[in-house]
Amino acid sequence: SAVITHIMHWQTESYAAHIALGEFYSEIPDLVDAVVEAYQGKNNIILRKFFVENATYDDMQPLAYMEYLSQELTEGRALFGEDSEIQNLVDAIADLIDTTIYKLRRFK
Repeated sequence: SAVITHIMHWQTESYAAHIALGEFYSEIPDLVDAVVEAYQGKNNIILRKFFVENATYDDMQPLAYMEYLSQELTEGRALFGEDSEIQNLVDAIADLIDTTIYKLRRFK
């Protein structure tokens, strides 16, 4: 999502969207990294296979993409188990997505 939103950041004609997307793509890598490292530490594993979706987002607008991410996170949250410390890290990602959705809807 960092790469996709970085490209959207370059392509938007809205200054507000440019700023909101810039904040998102700069923050999301560290948040995802924290979840994966905590999950691996908690479960004493090293994840070797990651599902990478081959869908294209060329026709998707930033708000629609963020709403898609929100839905995916809601549906995929259970994959990380029920440990509160890991779910709190997932919550930080949800917060970033929700905040970005707010900014994209509210500011033009």
